[in-house]
Amino acid sequence: MSIFNNDEFNDYNFIPGKPLTEEETNKIDFLINFDFQNKSEHEIYFLVQHNTENIFNDNDFSSAWESSDYVDNFEEISDDINEEFMNEFKIPNENDKDRIYHTYDKWECHKAGFYSSKKEGMTKEQCEFFYANFLRDLNLFENVLNKVINEWKFSCEHYLTNKSMNRIAWLGQASVCLHAGIPSIFCSGFNLLSQEEQIKANELALKYLNIWLKNNNRNELTMDQALSINRQVELY
Repeated sequence: MSIFNNDEFNDYNFIPGKPLTEEETNKIDFLINFDFQNKSEHEIYFLVQHNTENIFNDNDFSSAWESSDYVDNFEEISDDINEEFMNEFKIPNENDKDRIYHTYDKWECHKAGFYSSKKEGMTKEQCEFFYANFLRDLNLFENVLNKVINEWKFSCEHYLTNKSMNRIAWLGQASVCLHAGIPSIFCSGFNLLSQEEQIKANELALKYLNIWLKNNNRNELTMDQALSINRQVELY
């Protein structure tokens, strides 16, 4: 006989803000400790679709998660919105007239998994090891750097015009991501390089940063300027 034939089990009426009775606490404990592995798909489906929804379908419960002065005035934005409106939300360097902004949906790096939290099929250590070996292979790194500055138009415009970020680091992270889909979260692989290897990788990234800047009618940078020493912020 199924446990879901029990009328008492189906009788949920939890009130937000009100202390739970012992009976209600026991019901929640039951849900937490329920043995899903030894139950049929039908029983599990019934639990998820019928029983638990009774806990959360109460208007009082829903309102408990909303601010009392909440106003639903959300509007989706795109690159087609008014420039004056966009200026209200530009960060950082919002007063930098040379900075180019694009909404994240246009960033090629985002679509490639730059901001993902993991790489399927690879451990953290494997990603960091791959990252380091990629930067050590200067011929490969250079080939991919060339692809980044030529194929990732919107990402390069958005990030390489940001004077407050480490553009050298971004080019390295973007190259690994474009080549192998390794997210930027594993950029600590850079620390596996020797100091000499780090210098060579940075110099190569600076070379292609300046190629991109020159091709876009911008001034070339020194290493300190590109690294944005004392000015670096989060990469967004």
